[in-house]
Amino acid sequence: MLRLMPLVQNESMKIFRRWRTWVMTASLIVFMTLLSTVQFMDKPNDQRDWKTRLTANIQQTEQMMSDARMGEGQKQRLQESILHDRYAIEHDIPVNERSLWNPVTLGTSLISLITIFTIVVAADNVAGEFSGGTIKLILIRPAKRWKVLLSKYIASLGFALFLLVTVFAASWLLGIGLYGTGALHQPILDVRDGIVIEHSMVASLLQTYALNSVSLVMMATFGFMISTVFRSSSFAIGGSIALLFVGTSIVHGLREYPWVKYVLFAHLDLTQYIKGKPLIEGMTLGFSVMMLLAYFVLFMALSFFIFGKRDVAA
Repeated sequence: MLRLMPLVQNESMKIFRRWRTWVMTASLIVFMTLLSTVQFMDKPNDQRDWKTRLTANIQQTEQMMSDARMGEGQKQRLQESILHDRYAIEHDIPVNERSLWNPVTLGTSLISLITIFTIVVAADNVAGEFSGGTIKLILIRPAKRWKVLLSKYIASLGFALFLLVTVFAASWLLGIGLYGTGALHQPILDVRDGIVIEHSMVASLLQTYALNSVSLVMMATFGFMISTVFRSSSFAIGGSIALLFVGTSIVHGLREYPWVKYVLFAHLDLTQYIKGKPLIEGMTLGFSVMMLLAYFVLFMALSFFIFGKRDVAA
């Protein structure tokens, strides 16, 4: 493992020496700043005190629950909403109020863009060496092929981690600059089995970032595999990005077929289990994790097998 680290460092240096890396980083910060500023300047229509708004919401929800035609499932969700709002009022927790956490929450919407940037870097990390003719110079070194390929993969994920940390840190600083630190220790409320539970806002947001990053890792691995097998960065980038945007829609359209639950794109969004609404009925978190691991092993096995057997002179 120690012999692998110099290779990873070398591949990371290649990534961060390129101007496109810093253009990608700067674009994320600019997008984050614009989104946060627009949200800050967009004043809500309802200017009432937050407790007054929640009290009105509770009264309106109670009226809705009096409808005899309403199903039990919908009534349960409305009852949970009432419990949530009452708890917030009683414990003086200003839920739904804008705070420093709004920009951090907005940052999760940029994970799709980070995924695209990572796909570009991961795909070019291998295919670019073939198209540029530098792969021969790399493979004449004493390092084994699997170590060379693994170092490129780790460096690509390291780049993704760098972008995620950058977005999280930038959004947090923007939140402090725009809203101050008044809500720094504010919890997030969740209702489970009729009981309101307080969660750490930081832990909840980190969980959201982590779960959304599953799609990032899987699609970057897919692009990495395609570039290794076909030696074409354009094909790997274009195909991966296209599937990233249409894959879930295709699965959603075919969700009535039982075999769809074995398709990768049915499992990329693990937040579906937090929301309690799996994309396909009957799927569980454990099943999705198993499917993701199976696809991950398949992608990596193909990458290492093809790269290990390929004639670089071809």
